[in-house]
Amino acid sequence: MTEPTFIELGLAEDHRGRLEFAEYPSRLPFLPQRLFVISEVPAGAIRGEHAHSSTSQILICTSGSLIAHFYDGSSNRQFELSPSSGWLLVPPMNFGKLTHFSKNCVLVVMASEAYRADEYISDLDEFKRLVTKETK
Repeated sequence: MTEPTFIELGLAEDHRGRLEFAEYPSRLPFLPQRLFVISEVPAGAIRGEHAHSSTSQILICTSGSLIAHFYDGSSNRQFELSPSSGWLLVPPMNFGKLTHFSKNCVLVVMASEAYRADEYISDLDEFKRLVTKETK
């Protein structure tokens, strides 16, 4: 099981500003098959609350901030995401929820697979059963 980690980005910086980048396959671990944007999240709302059985995702906060929580079956991890935090790679089988969205938060998500409802695991108890089965 792999935990979420930040991707090492390339950087080009000069008098015009900063440009961070990631190209496949040198820095991106997958060629994105889907991209979506989450914004205008109401105060106190929670997004996510599921795991993916086979999809990896990269979370990129382009404005504002949020807290990303992940459980891999053995440990809980928490990441504060903002434009300066970097791009967070979330492998499959990490149960996640996104909280504490700032008013101006914009989150871009790149996914390794096209949307498939059958690979979402929305029940935490089912996720725990599946993770336990994988480690045996």
